[in-house]
Order: sequence, then structure tokens, then C-alpha cells
Amino acid sequence: AKLAADVARADGWRVGFVPLGRASGLCLESEALPILLGALWGDEDHLGFPSTARLRRLLRSTLGRDRSGDEAEVLLILDGVDRCVDWPETCATFSQVGAGRFVVVTVSGALEQAQLWCERLGWDTEDVRLLPAESNPAHAARFYTDAEVNTAVSWLERAAADESAARIVDALALAYAPLALDDLEPLTGIPTSTLTELVRRFAGANGPLVAGEGNEWGFSHDEYAARWRDRVPERLARLERRWLELGAERATRARTSPEVAIPEDYLTRYFSAHLQAVGARAESFVPLASPAWCRSDSPSTTDRRLADLDRGRAAAEERLVRSVAGGNKDPDACRWIVREALAQAALWDLEIAEDLEELRAEARLARIACLVRLAGAATQPPPITGDATTATADAILSLALTVALKEGAAGVSAFLEALTEAEVAVPLARGGALRQAVKAFETDSEPLPAGVSLHLAKVIGEAERRRHLLERVVASARASGSVRELLQAAELLCDAPPSAGEGADHGGADTAASVDVLARVGDMLAEMLRESPFYQAIQRLDRIARSLGPTTGAHLASRIVQVTHALPNAELRLRVLAELIDALPQHEREAALREGVRLLETGPSPGDFPALARFLRHLDAGTLRALATVDGSPALLRVIAPILAERGYIEEAQ
Repeated sequence: AKLAADVARADGWRVGFVPLGRASGLCLESEALPILLGALWGDEDHLGFPSTARLRRLLRSTLGRDRSGDEAEVLLILDGVDRCVDWPETCATFSQVGAGRFVVVTVSGALEQAQLWCERLGWDTEDVRLLPAESNPAHAARFYTDAEVNTAVSWLERAAADESAARIVDALALAYAPLALDDLEPLTGIPTSTLTELVRRFAGANGPLVAGEGNEWGFSHDEYAARWRDRVPERLARLERRWLELGAERATRARTSPEVAIPEDYLTRYFSAHLQAVGARAESFVPLASPAWCRSDSPSTTDRRLADLDRGRAAAEERLVRSVAGGNKDPDACRWIVREALAQAALWDLEIAEDLEELRAEARLARIACLVRLAGAATQPPPITGDATTATADAILSLALTVALKEGAAGVSAFLEALTEAEVAVPLARGGALRQAVKAFETDSEPLPAGVSLHLAKVIGEAERRRHLLERVVASARASGSVRELLQAAELLCDAPPSAGEGADHGGADTAASVDVLARVGDMLAEMLRESPFYQAIQRLDRIARSLGPTTGAHLASRIVQVTHALPNAELRLRVLAELIDALPQHEREAALREGVRLLETGPSPGDFPALARFLRHLDAGTLRALATVDGSPALLRVIAPILAERGYIEEAQ
């Protein structure tokens, strides 16, 4: 704590300090990781996430990245990681630590314990500096000797000689956090009035039991609680079983009587953690996915409910893995995984939603997509679902379309998008639903939205109708200035299978009429590039030009290159030249190469974008060596070096 406070006072540092343990109320991994991630991100606000696994991934990727620019250096301190009750046996979260990031971990025990924890954290002991606490008297003073701990626990045994007092101490030793009197009442079965009198026996300036903020009682140090647990293990095992029974009754009541709110006390907050600690079966977690249990009125409550669902999902996944490894099916485990995942997603969406009506609309659209994917699963014969059936897929798709039509254009667009992506193996099921969707649109007097036309074009089989739909998209995109929809329409035309009797110059277009549409798309892109540098369009220009064939494509490439002369952004001009260099006719290609070399020599150092290497391969070795000397930027050198090496200039490449 002193180290954290000292560093936090220094300029240019962010500190994440987690005093792990039951005494501090931070003995679960799901409670520690958000604090550390908040320090890395410089965000002290609420940092809840749908799953501990995602927290680990985010922390690992952020911690492994080197500090950049004026970003603050970060110190993360896990004080007493061995006191965390659910820390994973193998943990890669902290295995990679980037420059400007520092991690300090403290554990109790001898040097061997520290080395074991290094392995558990994924660290090579040669890269870790191990410091015994006794080397610093100021730090060693906070540790207790065995004699001191035994003396304190013996005093506690005398103070808790009667059964009621012993039940209080047992509860405090077993709990994962300090307990208020309102928590102790259901956990011990002792009335609050009696509890108040009993806890006064333990009050003392330096006693093993202390009262914290909010009159919450707990052990002053985890070592006292651990020693108490070692003395009465059978009694504590019975007490934990009783807690699990109480928690199960409460979870069942929440599911059967959702109108009755569940209290937000210790039993509710930590029930799933105790289930996990005793290795409870996966079905024990299922009631925690009920809407009444997941109800939340604060960010901290949401975090705990998400953690409940995360533990239940992990238990179901573990059961499924065991079943599959044994050659068995386990539809129950599959159902529980889906149920808990859906509850997690719903709870997380509710937490981050700013507009509940908008969220409900999104949920209805998501339901449509889920139904279509389910129909896709029904047409596959994996071990879990059994035989594929067209009838089942038809029924599900019919329901999905009914829901979609109620949502109007947005709903049918979601339906078609999902139908495009889903692997619906039975053609009749897919075709029948598609015909219904097209019919629904054709009876509508309103023009088709561009997004709906795109989705229809993806799944429709008739070439003429596809071209007609894409012409609508092109017209709509030009009117709205939407480069994204324009490019999607062009790429659909590029990807379409060639028609019979098609000329060689038509590339992959459906018909000569489609080539005309593509040419107009290219003209529009050229105009849009003149108005604004659309980076998203650049990487697709070459593909569209090549799809038009050598004549029309070269004409399009020439037009776009001419447009780039008016662009003030040198890097954008270079990117366009690099993307289109292969599509240009020979005489214009040479001029474009000269212009590109000039931009490389005089402009800012370019980034390493994919088309740069293709552009540089058109240059001779002398020009490449000159560019490497003039520019000298690492990104450009990384691209030039392998090209020189391929041509036999090994020394220059090095």
C-alpha cells in the first residue's frame, strides 16, 4: 500500500492497487481484474464486463502493449494474490508485460512458494525479481509470527466459547468479505438484537476481529481467518452447506415468485462463488439465469449478476466438454450454456443502454437473426441436434419472417442479412423463405431501402433481378453519397457467376448490362473521391477495375488516377496509385510510377499498407536503393528489403 501511494503521488504514473483477501472484501478474480484494467485505461469509472474471460483478454492485450507517446507509465500491484480464492491454476493474463508497465505481486510463504506463483502467473523466474519482505523492516512489520497468530486465535476461542458466538466467528471466517449484522442474521440464524450483544465481546483495539465502514465485521488479517478455518474444518463445511441450501431456496423463490424482490445481501452477492468453490453441479447455477435473480438497480449489482452467469456458464461448458470426451451427448448442458449466455447478453445490453425502446427494437431484430440461424442448424445433422429436417427449417423460417414483417423494412432487412450468412443446407427451406420475403416487398408501394436491396441481391438467384436490385442500390447510394453501399453493390456484381456466352472482357459480371452498372459505379467513385478522400473506397478500387476487364477497367483506373492529381493529401494520392497500378494501361502506368516515386521522395513517410509492396515491385533495383536512402522510414525499409533480397541484393537488403 505504501509503494502504491508513493508512486501514485509521482507525475506521469497510474497505479492499480488490489489488496486481495477476505479482510479487504476482494478475494475473487472477477473483483480484482476491473480495478487493474481501470488503472491501465486511466478510467476510474465503472468497468463491468460480461465475462471474466473477456476481462482477462482485455487486460492481457493492454498490459502486453508498450507504452506509447505521452501515455502514463502504469504500476499494477496484486497484494496477496495467494489469498484470492478462485485464481486460476494456469493464468496467462500477466504473462506478457510491455515497456512502461510494471507488475508487483506479493505472496505469503517461503521462496519456493514465490517461485510456484511465478509459474502460475506465466512468468520465467529469470525475468522476475524476487524480494523477501524481511529484507525491509518497514515491510516486515506488517507480517505476524506464528506465535502472535496462535495467541490471537486462542483468545478468540475463549471469547467464542458458547455456540452462538462460535457461529458468528465461523461465519466471519468462511465469508469472502466482511459481514454486516443484516448479513449475519440469515447466515447464522441469530436475531439481530442478539448479534449486537455478541459482537461486542470481540471489539478491541488490536483484536483479530474488527468493525469496518458501515459497521461490517471481519477478521483484521486473512491469516487469523485461515488459522480459524484450519481448527474447525468440519464445522465450517456444515455451515457452507447450510448457506448453499439457503441460496438455492432464494434462487428458486426468485424464479417462481418474480414479483418478490430478492435482498441484496451477502448470500445473494456471493452465492454463486460458494457454489463454484465446492464444485457444485452445473444445474445448480441454472436458477441464477432467471430474470428475477438478474434484476439490477446499480452497476455494482450488475457486475455481480454477470459474474453469477459467468460461473454458471463455465460449469455447463465444463460438463459439456466431459460429456463429449466420453462420447456422450449432453443437450441439457447445451441448453444451459445458451440460456446463461443470453441472460449475460441481455443484462449487459440493459446496463449500457441509453434508450430502452431502441434496445427493445434491437432485441427484436436480434431475435429474427437467431431464428434464422436456428433454422440453419436444423438443416445440419450435428450430434446434438440429430437428423436434419426441411420441415423444421421451414417452420422456423416462417416464424422468423412473420416477426420480420411486423418490424417493417428493418425487420425484413435483418431477416435477409441473416439468411445470407446462415448455412441453411436444404435449398427448399431457404428458397421458400426468400420467395415470401421478395413477395412481401413487391407488394409494398414504398421503394426498397438500399440495405434491403443489397441483402436481396446477395441471396437471389436470377441474374436479371439481381442487376435490377443493384441498380436501385447504385441510384440510392449516389443520391445519399454512401460509399459503403456503392462499394457493396459493386462487389456483388464482381462476385456474381458469369452468364453463358459472356465476353472475355466482362470479368465476373452477370451480363453486359451489369458491366455498364459497374462502369457507372466507378464513375461515381471517381466523383466522390474528388469531393472527399474516402479511405474505405481505396482498397477496393483495383478489384472493381479488374472486374471490368482490361478495356473498361483500364479506362476507370485512368479516370480515378486523373482525379487524384487534385487531391491535397499526398499519402492518399500514393495509396490510390498503388492500388490501381496493375489496372492502368502501360503508358499511364509508367507515368503513375514516376509520380509515386516523387511522392515517396518528397512527401511524408507512408504507412505500411498492403498495396505498397505491389507498387514497389514495378521499380528497378536502383530506384529502390535510392528510395531507401532518401526516405529511410522504417515502414518503407521493411517493404523494400525483401524485394531487394528476392532480386539478389542481399547486402543492401540487410
